[in-house]
Amino acid sequence: MREPFDPELPVSRLPGVGPRREAGLSRLGVRTLRDALFLFPRRYEDRRRLTPLEELQEGRPALFRGRVGELSSQRSQGKHRVRGLLSDPTGCLRLLWFHRPGVAAQLPPGTEAVFWGRPARFGDALVCVNPEFWTGSVPQGEEWGRIVPVYPGTEGLPPRWLRSFLLSQVERCAPQIPEELPESLIRRRGLLPLKEAVRQLHAPDDEVRWREARRRLAYQELLELQVPFALRRRAAASLPPPVLRCEKGVSERFWADLPFDPTPGQREALRALEADLGGRHPMNRLLQGDVGSGKTLVALGALHLVLRGGAQGAYLAPTEILARQVWEVARRLPALAPFPVDLVLGGRSLREREEQAEALERPEPRLVVGTHALLEDSVRFSRLGLAVIDEQHRFGVAQRAALAAKGRSPHLLVMTATPIPRTLSLALFGDLSSLALRDLPPGRSPVVTRVLGQKDLRRVLAFLRQELARGGRAFWVCPLVEESEGTGLPGAMQRREALARALPESCPEVVHGRLDGAAKAAALERFRSGESRLLVGTTVLEVGIDVPEATVMVVEHGERFGLSQLHQLRGRVGRGSSRGVCLLLSGTEEEDSLRRLRILERIGDGFRIAEADCALRGGGEMGGVRQHGDSGFKVADLRVDAALLEQARQDAQDWVDAEPALDSCPLFRKRLEERYPDVFRLLAGA
Repeated sequence: MREPFDPELPVSRLPGVGPRREAGLSRLGVRTLRDALFLFPRRYEDRRRLTPLEELQEGRPALFRGRVGELSSQRSQGKHRVRGLLSDPTGCLRLLWFHRPGVAAQLPPGTEAVFWGRPARFGDALVCVNPEFWTGSVPQGEEWGRIVPVYPGTEGLPPRWLRSFLLSQVERCAPQIPEELPESLIRRRGLLPLKEAVRQLHAPDDEVRWREARRRLAYQELLELQVPFALRRRAAASLPPPVLRCEKGVSERFWADLPFDPTPGQREALRALEADLGGRHPMNRLLQGDVGSGKTLVALGALHLVLRGGAQGAYLAPTEILARQVWEVARRLPALAPFPVDLVLGGRSLREREEQAEALERPEPRLVVGTHALLEDSVRFSRLGLAVIDEQHRFGVAQRAALAAKGRSPHLLVMTATPIPRTLSLALFGDLSSLALRDLPPGRSPVVTRVLGQKDLRRVLAFLRQELARGGRAFWVCPLVEESEGTGLPGAMQRREALARALPESCPEVVHGRLDGAAKAAALERFRSGESRLLVGTTVLEVGIDVPEATVMVVEHGERFGLSQLHQLRGRVGRGSSRGVCLLLSGTEEEDSLRRLRILERIGDGFRIAEADCALRGGGEMGGVRQHGDSGFKVADLRVDAALLEQARQDAQDWVDAEPALDSCPLFRKRLEERYPDVFRLLAGA
C-alpha cells in the first residue's frame, strides 16, 4: 500500500537520508519532499545509443562498449595513474584514470564493460580520461540506456547517490502530486498535468516530452509571478489617490522656467504623468530612459505638480552621490524655489533626524531627497503624494513597498536608466504601466566606443595625456577596490597610484563604496571643479555623476561587466559640447567575450543593447534548468519564454478578475501567501 503523499515531509525522514546527507541536501535548498521533487537536473546526458569505437569524436561525450586489455597502474610525484586499452570489433581507445587506484581491480583483463566519457586527443590518439563504467552488475536502464539527469553537486552528496535518491522519490511520489492550477487554464494552454511534467523533467522519455514538461513548469513559474502583479493592480484600483489641487497646464509652466528646451519625449512623458496624477486611482508607473535622456527632470517635474497640489514628495536614490546631485538640481530649479527641499542621508545626528521629522509632520508641501535613510521609521510624512524611486534595480520590492507605506496610497514613479526588454519588464514590473524616454537632448553626440586589450595600456595613457592637455577630464573604472591576490584584477586604489605616477598633471582622485559620504563628496567636488581631472573608481561611478567637461571613460576588464552597466558608465562622458570616448580594456582574448563587447562599438541605443544582449546569450535547448540566479526561476528563461510570459500575464488577469480569492486552488494560493504576504494584506484592506 502506497504511503500518503505529504509534500512538507522533512527529507530527514526519507529512506537513506542521515545527518550528513541531510546537510548536503539542505545546501541545495532541499528540506522537504516537495523540494526534492522540484530540484530539477542542471543538464542531461543522452546515454541511449552505444557508439562503436571507430565513430568516437574528439570532445563529444559518448556511450561505448568494449573489452578491457591489461591495465597498468603507475605512481609518480604523488599522482596515481591507471592506463589501459579498450577494444571492440571496430577499433581501439586508450583509457586513463587519475587518482583511481581501485580501477585496476574492478576491470581485470578481458572484462566486457560499458563506458561513458568525453574522448580527447593526445598526439595522434584519442584518449578517454576518467570515464564512468559499468560491468554486468549495473543493468541497462539505471545508469545507461536512457537520458540520464545530472543534478547540481555539493560536498557530501555523491552524484550517483543523489540521482538514485531523487529518481526514487519521483517514481514513488510523482503519481500522487496534486494539480495546482485551474483545469480551465490547463485545457486552454494544452499543458501537461503537474505530476507528469515533474516526472518527465527528471526522467524524460525523449526531447519532445522534455519540452512539454519544461513548458508546463515554466508556465506555472511565470503564472506564480504574474498573479501577484494582477492582485496588486486590482488592490490599487480600489484605493483612492491622494487629493491634489492641481491646475491644468502646470507641466508646461515647469518647462517654461528652464533656461533650455526639453526634448519632445520629456514633454510627452510629463504630460502622461500629469494625467495619471489627476486620475481616479493611484499612479503606478515605470519610467525607462536611456542614459542622459533626462528622466530626473521629468521626475522633478512630476514632483513639482504634486507640491503645487499641496502634497509632499519623496525621491529615493541608491547612492549618496546621486542623492546629493538630485538635491542640488532640485534646489536650483526655479519652479521648485517656493518649496523646501531636504536631503536625508545615513549617519545623521539625532538632532538632525528630529528636526527633519518635525518638518515632515507639518502638512505643508515639501520635497525630500534621500538614500535608504528615507526608509527609516523616523521618517514619516503627513501627506505623501508621490514617491519616486530612481534606479529601481538597486532596490527590492520590499523597499518599494516600505516607501509607499509612508503615505496613504501615494502615487508611485519607478525609474531605471537600464533599458529593459519587454519580457524582463513584465517580469520585474508587471504591476506598473511602462513609459519610455528615447530621445536625447539636442546636440548630444553618441559616445565613440572602442574595445582594446590590456596590451594597449600605453596607447590609452598617451590618448589621455592629449585629452587632458586639451582641457578634458576622464573617468577610470576598475572591477575591484583593491587588487585581489591571485586574480590579476586591478584595484582602484593601486590604479590611482599608478596613474598619479604616469599622469601627475591629472591629480587623480579615487571614489569607491568603502569611502564615507563626506570623502566621496569631497573627491567628486575636486573633480567637478577641475582641481582633479582624473577620477578613478569602481562602479559607484555608474550613476549620479554629471560633469559636462568629462570626455573619456576607461573601463578595465570590461568583460567582467554587463553590457547595460557598461552603457551606463559610458553615459557619464560626452555630456557637454565635446564628443565622449569610451575605451573598454578587455582582459581576455576569448572571442565570445570580445564579440559581446563589440556590440557597444556598433550600437548606441540602450534599448537595442538590452535586446542584443538577450539575443547573444540565446538558449532553449535541452540543457537542464537553473537552480539559482537573480531571476528566481528554476525552469523559466525570460530570454526564450516571451510568448509564455504573455500568456501567463493574460491568464493571471483573467483568473484574478473572475476569482480574486483564488479559492479553487488552495495549494497555489498558499504558496503565494508565503512568498508575497504584502499582496494578500493589500487585498484584505481593499
